[in-house]
Amino acid sequence: MRRNRLTTQGLTEGAIQAALVAVLAIVSRYVPAAVLATTFLMPLPLMVLTIRRGLRPAVLAALVSGIIAGLLSGDLLTGLSILVAVAPFGIVVGWGARRGWGAPAILGAAILVTGASLVVNGLLLFTFLGINPLQQYAELVVRMRQQQESVASFYGRVGISAESLASYRRTMLQMLDLMPRLILFTFVAAAVTSAWLNYTVARPILRRVGHPLPALPPASSWRLPGFVLWLLPLAWIISALGSQPVMSLSDRLRSTLPPAPLPVSADLGLNLLALVSVGFLFQGIIVGWVFLSRYRMFPIFRILLLLWLAFNPILSNGLLILGLLDSVFPIRERLAPRPVVAEAES
Repeated sequence: MRRNRLTTQGLTEGAIQAALVAVLAIVSRYVPAAVLATTFLMPLPLMVLTIRRGLRPAVLAALVSGIIAGLLSGDLLTGLSILVAVAPFGIVVGWGARRGWGAPAILGAAILVTGASLVVNGLLLFTFLGINPLQQYAELVVRMRQQQESVASFYGRVGISAESLASYRRTMLQMLDLMPRLILFTFVAAAVTSAWLNYTVARPILRRVGHPLPALPPASSWRLPGFVLWLLPLAWIISALGSQPVMSLSDRLRSTLPPAPLPVSADLGLNLLALVSVGFLFQGIIVGWVFLSRYRMFPIFRILLLLWLAFNPILSNGLLILGLLDSVFPIRERLAPRPVVAEAES
């Protein structure tokens, strides 16, 4: 097993990687157009350093890069952002690759670290700048509701019928009404999406420098375990029996009644229901992809068709049910393309 010592070569390489991370952080601060690129690039030097030299040099390099970025930019938050948002992800992914973990284990650890980083980053924003992420989220929902009028008028001008327009507007307003209660769902979705995107971008780059990350299993083989099905009735029970938020006069009057049967918030059940439903919807999309590949449909047409089904308020329920059934029965295997049997040579 490789020893994790702070050698002169390791310190030198760590100093170079720390300087590179600091430069990328400063570029992201002063060049807004480069924010997206630097967001994906900043964890990479720490990944490489962790894979090559181990944990201690990478942690030391992260501390040094945070100090350098903070001093050069004159902003403490720039340095803290490296220590909170960049360093944990890069070090965890690099450490998992160094220890020989599989891609699901590395990505799972990266999701946990990304979620913790989001929480700490929100606390830093509130402490140092007085910015409340939850309040900003609520203001975003309000702005989206206000924009529905302009969106509806645009769809009306392009010839969409009044009935379809009213149905669309009603569905969107219902979704926006639920968004303030789906903060936990939004948080988990952000952590999963961010970790997956960063891992996906890092793989080809690290492969070019000689440190390949393990590949995730093919998406066509992804399947939620059967026990996740039991989370659906659990979510329904919590939503029905949990304490409801007091939002209106009728709610205040209802609060004088005996307490809810379950001493938890009904929003917890709502968020759990949303997470499980999205998971099974995604699984239903995978089953649909496998089924359409049986008929040799071009990938672009498959993508467009499945996106249309997923975002249709009615037909998306079919994909959701398909995903539910796929966790119990081998539907995907039955719908998969049949192997081509070569003709026997005469």
